[in-house]
Amino acid sequence: MDYIYKNSRPRLLVDSTGGKKLGNCYHASFFTVTSTFELNEVAFAALFNTGAIGYGQVFEVKSESKHQDLVPCIGIDGDEVITNPVNPYSGNPYKPINIPYWVYKVETRCDSSD
Repeated sequence: MDYIYKNSRPRLLVDSTGGKKLGNCYHASFFTVTSTFELNEVAFAALFNTGAIGYGQVFEVKSESKHQDLVPCIGIDGDEVITNPVNPYSGNPYKPINIPYWVYKVETRCDSSD
């Protein structure tokens, strides 16, 4: 039997959360990026360059927060999934663990007159 901590949260999720007109031909788009790993400037530049967090001339990470998911252990024995498995050596159930994730608020701005 295998014992794993399976987090159901996706490794990377980008949600468009809205936009607004900033002026004549100038628009802002807002995104929430949730990741199971901490993102740096290079990762955000790659997301921006591929269009995953919008298009335009400017992008800015407005806020970053770290959270935790409490993830239970499951046992896998062939096709059978066992919740709350017991450690065969100690006789105690495996305890859930905290797995971190990060949430970023991102704004991109586009001057459509370009």
